[in-house]
Amino acid sequence: MFRKIGLFRLLLAKDNIEAYIPDKRIRSVIGKNVLIAFNRGTIGPERKVTGLCMEKKRKFFIKYADSKIAIDNVRNEHFVLKQLNDFHFVPKVIAYDEGDDFALLQTTVLSGEKINTSRLTKEILNRLIEINNLKVITSDKTNNNNEYYCFAHGDFCPWNLMINEGEILIYDWELAGNYPVGYDFFTYLFQTNFLLNPKKDIGSILSEGRENLEYYFDKIKVANWKDQLIEFAEIKIDKESKKANSLLKKHFENLLDYAKEA
Repeated sequence: MFRKIGLFRLLLAKDNIEAYIPDKRIRSVIGKNVLIAFNRGTIGPERKVTGLCMEKKRKFFIKYADSKIAIDNVRNEHFVLKQLNDFHFVPKVIAYDEGDDFALLQTTVLSGEKINTSRLTKEILNRLIEINNLKVITSDKTNNNNEYYCFAHGDFCPWNLMINEGEILIYDWELAGNYPVGYDFFTYLFQTNFLLNPKKDIGSILSEGRENLEYYFDKIKVANWKDQLIEFAEIKIDKESKKANSLLKKHFENLLDYAKEA
């Protein structure tokens, strides 16, 4: 609608755009005549401006960061995407600019239907295994480097996935790095349910995902998934503890208790 309907754009237009986004700074990089549908993001230290941009018939996506954590994340995404350039299921880097107090990443736009299920399909699971088996990807988000760690997306949830003609596409790679084996799997299985189905108990989530769990860890060639689940929960608790208003910390604390008792 934004691309094709002028009235839609008019209704959503904002006066005094600098009150919402650093429009002049962004346009000094991407061009003055670019049309932008922007999202200011959730308030917090990781907040960024994201935007769908159009210039004549060309469309592209931007991420703009001006805080330390957000700049680090956008820089990391650029670094990772450049290494994934030969893979067709990720956005392609168009340009990257960084100054003392900002970072701006421009990429192609993925097209497809959003994933709207908290259940891991075989298509999603196989794409995940493909990612976790990559051996040559480096990142600023390197937590460890032993045999029980692997490359991971870092925020593998349905809202960061699309499906196009049966193929799973993945975007938002800013947290990608080296994580415990199973980190992406457990993120999809538990974090998605904690957010979308917060009243569902951990035992039910694990029971429903058991077949996929056993399939994943067999393919990834790691036997003791319980130790991996404990480490996953500990990392998530640490991350959530650093947020001002965490909706998930208590869920992950309960998950850690469950994993230690299982």
